Amino acid sequence: MKAVIAEKKLATGDTRRPLTEQYSFSTLYAEEADDSLLSEMSVLFSENYGVWDEDFCRLKGHVRLSPQRLKNDYLTANSCIVLARERACNMLIGYAIAIKKEYEGKGISWITQFVVHSEHQNRGVGKTLLYSLWGESQLDAWGIVTSNPYAIRALEKVTHRRCALQAIKQNKHWLLKFATDSISYVNDTTELIVDDERSVINTNFFVSHADVLDKIRRISQDIPWVLGTLEPGWEWFAFTFKQQPQFALSEEEIRVFLETSNEITKQAYSKMDMKHHSWTKHTELEVDFILAQTNLPARASVLDLGCGTGRHSISFAERQFDVTAVDYNEFGVPEKANLHFLQADARHFATKAKYDLVLCLYDVIGSFADDGDNEAIARTISNCMKDDAYAIISVMNMDYLLARNPRLVQMKSNYNQLFSLVPQSTMEKTGDVFNNDGILIDADTNVCYRREQFKGSHGDLPREFIVRDRRFTMPQIKELLEKCGLQVVFSRYVKAGAWNVDFKADETKEILLVCKKRSQNA
Repeated sequence: MKAVIAEKKLATGDTRRPLTEQYSFSTLYAEEADDSLLSEMSVLFSENYGVWDEDFCRLKGHVRLSPQRLKNDYLTANSCIVLARERACNMLIGYAIAIKKEYEGKGISWITQFVVHSEHQNRGVGKTLLYSLWGESQLDAWGIVTSNPYAIRALEKVTHRRCALQAIKQNKHWLLKFATDSISYVNDTTELIVDDERSVINTNFFVSHADVLDKIRRISQDIPWVLGTLEPGWEWFAFTFKQQPQFALSEEEIRVFLETSNEITKQAYSKMDMKHHSWTKHTELEVDFILAQTNLPARASVLDLGCGTGRHSISFAERQFDVTAVDYNEFGVPEKANLHFLQADARHFATKAKYDLVLCLYDVIGSFADDGDNEAIARTISNCMKDDAYAIISVMNMDYLLARNPRLVQMKSNYNQLFSLVPQSTMEKTGDVFNNDGILIDADTNVCYRREQFKGSHGDLPREFIVRDRRFTMPQIKELLEKCGLQVVFSRYVKAGAWNVDFKADETKEILLVCKKRSQNA
């Protein structure tokens, strides 16, 4: 049973806006699904999954699923859930559930449910849900059992591989064994047929196939349909495999995947334990340096944009400054009488309050590939400053990376090189994202690309995503800040914990800048 994407004409949403601006995608594990979420998922499924085939089934109307059955049959110890919500109203509009684990020495992810609200179809939501589950992870097999051809095309797009009868035939025995051990709707008596004409499984799930042939006609105009036809109660047994050749994606498809990667890595970042990262251990020295540069009066107001875990905010608050900490993720920054946390995006953060000091440290500017986004953060800094205020900003140093012979490419014509990047786990383990072995640099934009692997804390199979960031030379970051109304009064190449030392451009990973707000009359 199950995977279907209901097919209706799009009724809401703006197709011109990036998908991740319209929808949020979040990942959680089975034990994190509370009763409220299970109820939401049950309603979405029951209203959008499909209808029973009245010629072969005594049940009528919509296929329905209770919260309790959803929990008992689909949320096992190895289940991973991805949710899609409409940002404007936080309504659940899609979800996918997969069992992901190692079996007989092979990594496999099997989609057990896949539902998208009928009014949010043809938007890429389904592909993005699957990408959120897998990213660029190098599993041995990815699969889905479904009577919906669109779901199978989504599987192919996300894994960059085609469902091929010969490949499925070669792997069918261990796949069926895995399913018998792990999937609620497959057992020892389940019929599976994989031959030269079809790949189908008898799940005795009599959902209506009324529109299946029409869907096949639509999606097979350019790409042949190879999995055969369905009998009532049967579904396609669709898989792709690591050993298969990958096909190239279009520039637009890669753009959407990269946007999704940004969204997912934000969430992964929020769940990381960074206390063991060496660069986070110098907070007090850094705050001492900032105070020496700014000579703040007692009880001065401080805004920490992109505060992360709030380590600088906490230190300033403990020194009796009034601090507002802002980040797009909820890290659990402790609230105190003089420390307040706001969850917001630094690009769009707006407030009537003006601050004596604005912090924007450790690569908040540069965490977006698009310079328009980085300029928006710089303008937020300027807009939040009092006329005589200071801003302390740090960014990643491009000269340091260029001195280490990185791979430079003109990415616009070589986007598919991204999928050959070697996975790194540096972000999760050490935060040393200057590990040069796995970085591609776009020679035209200075945007850096790497494949980051996240294992998390659940013993889950690792997920891999393409991460982008923007690194700056000293002239480039100064130009950007000046453009946004900031005057750079002090700049230096620095190392964490050694901000008082002036290094050469190719010796350090960070650039530190002290800014004042440029006079309107200047």
